[in-house]
Amino acid sequence: MGGEAPGSTGSKGAAKAASSCTVLYPVILRRLYGKRLGTAVWGICWAAFMLGHAIWTPLIAKTYDVTGSYNVALISSAIIFVVAGIFLFIQISTKGMVEKD
Repeated sequence: MGGEAPGSTGSKGAAKAASSCTVLYPVILRRLYGKRLGTAVWGICWAAFMLGHAIWTPLIAKTYDVTGSYNVALISSAIIFVVAGIFLFIQISTKGMVEKD
C-alpha cells in the first residue's frame, strides 16, 4: 500500500525538472552574458516564459476542442523547442561560453 509505481520517478523527477529550470538556465545565461547582464537576461526570459504560458495554455485547449486531439499542439511545441535549441546553439557557438565576472 502506498508508495509509487515501479519505474516512476514520482516527486524526485519533479524536483529534477524544477531544478534544471531554476538552476541550469541562469547558469547558462550568466556564462553567456556575465554576472550583471545574465541576471537581466534571465528576468526577461522568465517574463517571456510566463507570457508564453498565459498564451499557449488556452491555445492548446482550443486546438483540442477543435481537433479532438493534442497532436497539433504537441507537434507545434516540438517545433518551437527545436527552433529555440537552434537559436541557443547559434548563440553559444558565436559568443562562446566564457565566464565574465
